[in-house]
Amino acid sequence: MLSRDDSQVSIHLMPDNPSNREFTARDIVPILALIAFVVVNLFGKWPRLSWILVVVAVFFGILDHYSALQERFLKWKARRDDRRTVKKAFPAFRDLVRRFGPFIDNRMNDTLHHIVHNELYPQLPNSRLIQFPNIDLWSSHWLYFSQKLDRLPLTMAEFQPVLMEFHFLVASYCSYCVAPFFENPPHGFHSEIPPGTKSKLNLFQQRLARFLGEYQDFSKHLSESRPSLHGLPIYCLVPSPIS
Repeated sequence: MLSRDDSQVSIHLMPDNPSNREFTARDIVPILALIAFVVVNLFGKWPRLSWILVVVAVFFGILDHYSALQERFLKWKARRDDRRTVKKAFPAFRDLVRRFGPFIDNRMNDTLHHIVHNELYPQLPNSRLIQFPNIDLWSSHWLYFSQKLDRLPLTMAEFQPVLMEFHFLVASYCSYCVAPFFENPPHGFHSEIPPGTKSKLNLFQQRLARFLGEYQDFSKHLSESRPSLHGLPIYCLVPSPIS
């Protein structure tokens, strides 16, 4: 026989089942309406009333599950809108990736690396040379990245990481290669650049600044188009011309 204390403990340990009570309160009206519909049809009377009961049952069923249905609908709509955004933005993104390639292609003769190493540095003493990373760090990364885009599924889950990866590719190139020559060179460095080489460097700067402006406009518009893209990195260092 349980003592009074044991019985209190037993009562306390009995699990509540609020979900069952919630189910009864939530579904009793449509259940009763459907039962009434069956009864009315069995007796063959008041057919109009039977349809009214069906409408009442459906109405209360939808009303009771409105929050869950609304949540599912909003999730489906968000996935649909994400797919549409990716499908629309992906061709423009691929074009930007393609256009960035010539800036870091070691086969081109108008890249910053080629101009500096082949035209500027032979005319300067070793003490005035600015050391900056090898272009292959970006050209090989870009090649792998552009090939990966050909295999990429057009989903938001796959699109977000490649947007971030490409931004890192562009921003790191601007910070580690472009900035040391255009934004923060050693004192007096620009005055030592021969006019012909300075002209070529400024042509490179104009092409890069134009590309970066279009890339940043694209990223800004894309980051504002969908909640899932909010916080997308946008800005890169845009070099100023050498005066």
